[in-house]
Amino acid sequence: MNTSRVRQAWICGLGLCAALLSQVVMAQPVQYEAGVHYQELAQPLPDLDPDRIEVVELFWYGCPECYDLLPASQIWESSYRTTDMDFSRAPLVWNKAMEAHARIYLTADVMGLLPVVPKSGWEVKRSIHNDAFEAIHEQGKALVEMDEIWALFEATGVTRDAFDLAWNSAEVTSRLDELKKLSTAPEIGSLPALLLHGRYVIRYNAAVKSQEDLYKVLNFLIARIRDAQRAQG
Repeated sequence: MNTSRVRQAWICGLGLCAALLSQVVMAQPVQYEAGVHYQELAQPLPDLDPDRIEVVELFWYGCPECYDLLPASQIWESSYRTTDMDFSRAPLVWNKAMEAHARIYLTADVMGLLPVVPKSGWEVKRSIHNDAFEAIHEQGKALVEMDEIWALFEATGVTRDAFDLAWNSAEVTSRLDELKKLSTAPEIGSLPALLLHGRYVIRYNAAVKSQEDLYKVLNFLIARIRDAQRAQG
C-alpha cells in the first residue's frame, strides 16, 4: 500500500471538514443553483421517510475520484452527519466490471461486514469497503475474478459457504436490479456523486470542481430541505 498517498488523502479529508465547518458559521451562505451546481432528477425516488434527510453516496470501486473522496466521505459520515439524516452508499452499474464490484458491496452489506457508523465524532471505521478500493487502486487488482473477490471476504474471517450463499442470494440480486435502474438516470452521468433526498444529484462539473465544493453544495441543500420540513411543521 502507498502509505504516503493514503496519509495525504486523510489530511485532505481533515482540511475539507475544516472548510465545511467554516461554512456553517458564515452569516450569509453561498447560493447554489439547480442545473449549475446540482441536478434535479426528472423522476424523483420515493421518500423512505419524509421526516428524515436521505443522503446516498454513489460510487464505483474502479473510480479513482471515488477512492480519493473516501477519506472525506468517511470523516463527514462520522462527524458532520446529523441525527435527522439517513446516510448510505450505493454502487452504480454501467458495465460487467461495475456489476461485479456492486455485488461485492451488496454481499458485504448482507453479511454484516459494513459496520454502521455512529455519531461519535471523528471515529472513522475501516471495513471491507476500504479494502476493495485499496485492492484496485493500491494493489492493481481488477476484482472481477472470483478468486480475487473471495480473498477479500476470506480476510474478514467468513466461510466460503456463507460467502457463496450471500453472493447468490435473492436479496443481493434484487438490490442489484434496483441499482441498475438507478444507474440509467441521465442526471447522474459521472461518479462520484451524492444523491440527496431522492431528488438532487451533486457531482463534479465546471462549477463544482473539488471535494470542498461537493460538500458545500450538499450542506446548502440539506439546510434548505431542513428549513422546508420545519415550515411544514
